[in-house]
Amino acid sequence: MNLSEIALKLIIILIPGILCALIIEKLTVHKKWSPFKFSIHSIITGALSYLILQVIINLSTMEDQSLAIWTSLTDKDDIPYREISYGCLTSIFLGFIASWFIQYKILNKLAQKLKITNKYGDENLYSYFLNAPITDEVYLRDMKTGLTYHGLVESFSEDDKNKELVLSKVTVSDSETGEKLYELNKIYFEKSEENIIIELPYKNFEEDKNVN
Repeated sequence: MNLSEIALKLIIILIPGILCALIIEKLTVHKKWSPFKFSIHSIITGALSYLILQVIINLSTMEDQSLAIWTSLTDKDDIPYREISYGCLTSIFLGFIASWFIQYKILNKLAQKLKITNKYGDENLYSYFLNAPITDEVYLRDMKTGLTYHGLVESFSEDDKNKELVLSKVTVSDSETGEKLYELNKIYFEKSEENIIIELPYKNFEEDKNVN
């Protein structure tokens, strides 16, 4: 096989890993992945998908039967499309499990209990705070306009400069006097981080003081 054939074969073999990495990228809150990091995730999750498939096959047949995928790059045999298809199914389940594992900080929580680290995760505190289970009803104070928005967190995102947040069932009031001004069904914010303060009502804090 020439170099182009090997490259094409490698891309096809890595489809389960790419699929799994895409699922994790879409379902978890994290810093933006670079192309290199996405490639590494694809390779690792692809290998895990085939490894899990290998274990399933061996347990179901009770035989030590190796997948053809392990040697497909070094020989001239056809691409094992059937194994790749099964690998894609395995990678979907792996993607959901890994997303749950990452989203709920299972590794970080275990490490914290073992006093190995105090790190809470990869995302910054803005995403961590809004993604916490108890963060549903919030007060958003706009320091520039002097208005306070009381509502339910519907969605949020961020980049290097701005924070985006959508609130629903919103009550707008004057921050100084507390006077209620008007109500809104939904409102979208795009503010720089120094212009807003997000507060959690005290009753939520009483329900669960641990935002982890």
